[in-house]
This record gives sequence, structure tokens and C-alpha cells, in this order.
Amino acid sequence: MVTSLNRTLGIAVLMVLRDLNQASTLSDRIVALASGQVVAEGTPGEVLTPDLIRGVHGMEAEVEEHPLTARPRIHLVRRQWNVAETAIPMYTPEAH
Repeated sequence: MVTSLNRTLGIAVLMVLRDLNQASTLSDRIVALASGQVVAEGTPGEVLTPDLIRGVHGMEAEVEEHPLTARPRIHLVRRQWNVAETAIPMYTPEAH
């Protein structure tokens, strides 16, 4: 429905999504935020990288090209957490 609104009526659609695969599938452009700041902007292929996912979400991810759409497909990788870890450091654009 969202895509048809955009295509048939020619209107812009702004969505806020936490599902990275859904964002990749539905979006022409993505703006990634961390602590209220824009840390990346571009096409799904430009923005949805393992480094950005690690930095913003604190998760390891494998990113591959979807065989039918050529858009990024994200697979989160389970990681062994160190018991001493109490928090995931927040991603900041200045640090990268």
C-alpha cells in the first residue's frame, strides 16, 4: 500500500522503521539516526552496512544482496556477550 501511494499519487512517504530488512525492501533512501543525530544517509545499499549496524544497534550483522531484488538483506549474528559488559557504547559520527 505504501509503495502504491508513492507510485500512483507521486507523493513522498516518510516511515520510521526498526526492521532493517523492511526498510531495505520499502525504501529508496534511508536516513540512519543515533542519539538524535544523522549518522548516514543514502540508498539502502549505501547505508545498511555491517559497520553501521554494529555502531548504531550494537549488533553484528552479515549483509548480502537479495537474489531477486538486489537490495541488502540483513542477517543478525548472535554474539557471545561478556558478562562484564553493562552497556553497548552509543554510536557517534565523530568516532567514525
